[in-house]
Amino acid sequence: MYQLYRDFHLPPFFSYWGQNTSGDQKSLDEYCRDDTVDIIMAGFMNVYNSTGGQPEINFANLCSAGGNGVFKGTALPQCQFMTDQIQKCQAAGKAVLLSLGGGAGDEKVGFQSQAQAQQLADTIWNEFLGGNSSTRPLGAAVLDGVDFDVEIGGPQFIADFVNRIRSNSQNSQKKFYVTAAPQCPNIPDHMVGEAIENSDIDAVWVQFYNNPACNMNSPGYASSLDAWMKYLAAHSFNKNMKVFIGSAVDNKAAGQGFVDSATLAKDITQAKGAYASQFGGAMIFDITEAVNNTVYKLEDLTTALRAGDSTSNPTGSASEPAQTASAPASTASGAVDAASEAADAVSSAIDAAFGATDAIPEPTETTSKPTETTSQPIATPITTKAASKPIVSSRFIRPDYIHGRRRPGVLPM
Repeated sequence: MYQLYRDFHLPPFFSYWGQNTSGDQKSLDEYCRDDTVDIIMAGFMNVYNSTGGQPEINFANLCSAGGNGVFKGTALPQCQFMTDQIQKCQAAGKAVLLSLGGGAGDEKVGFQSQAQAQQLADTIWNEFLGGNSSTRPLGAAVLDGVDFDVEIGGPQFIADFVNRIRSNSQNSQKKFYVTAAPQCPNIPDHMVGEAIENSDIDAVWVQFYNNPACNMNSPGYASSLDAWMKYLAAHSFNKNMKVFIGSAVDNKAAGQGFVDSATLAKDITQAKGAYASQFGGAMIFDITEAVNNTVYKLEDLTTALRAGDSTSNPTGSASEPAQTASAPASTASGAVDAASEAADAVSSAIDAAFGATDAIPEPTETTSKPTETTSQPIATPITTKAASKPIVSSRFIRPDYIHGRRRPGVLPM
């Protein structure tokens, strides 16, 4: 299962979108017009259990509980207008993942039990991926998977969440992916380390910024990258997991560790040579700031990523245009494999992210498949440490908001 690098022979380029770092964030599909970007993580689902037992998503100026209508009795925004944006991205051969967490002061995540983790997995499956729900905040669009950028809440039961997503999707003709964004100084990572070791995560993008000991512009970067490669080779559940270099596009996007695009391109070239079997590509935070930064050249990165592959598609897009996977016209009736051909086309593009794999053993799953999402609340999430980052407004973003929206000089616990 999860055959990767099937049609697309390039190390891919990932970016986050959704936090308006630039101050003038445009619609998602605007950034999907850029051939340099292959996969976008839309962030963030920053609350797991809010009003009415539903989660919350916050895409800053474009989709939030404060800026859009919400489903009755919940704080889950109604952003069905994004259906068309997501489908345009997928039609262009891009994949769109939902990123959980974000690390700001408004992040309320974590699980107190396996049941909580599985319930949230069912909710996300039904409301954003291939399941059925009358409350689909992004409408008929079927996202391509989920990403964990959690920086509070503890590591407990994240593996159970991942295993449940795998169980829910095992009979789907569309592939769904799970990724994670650990912090560079912590091996294993304090939040997603247990999940990396005990569940089938496709790829990680290690954040080499906002962490002085291993920032990309620090003497400790090279040894940290090497340590991550060795750790993941020895301990990850998915032995074919791909490792991505995570970087910020300027000092506005990150308080520490920024390197320019030419420097990152050199680091990419070195990593490709030193860790050929594990290296997956590059991740940046975030696309809105990258596009506005006239000095930062995305072409530097894609040139480095795609160099030396004679089989590559020069545009960086999937070899065949991806047709959009979508839910039926009535979102209440669900989004279950309605477009298998479209799902295969999109997966051709996303397969680039994680490398060719053999079959990976299925995690043990003892519970039944999910039913349609209800508004039953889950228990209050764990808050084991104080949030270290400022709250991101749903309508605007202040200059000191950085990924994971941590102020300069504040380090992870």
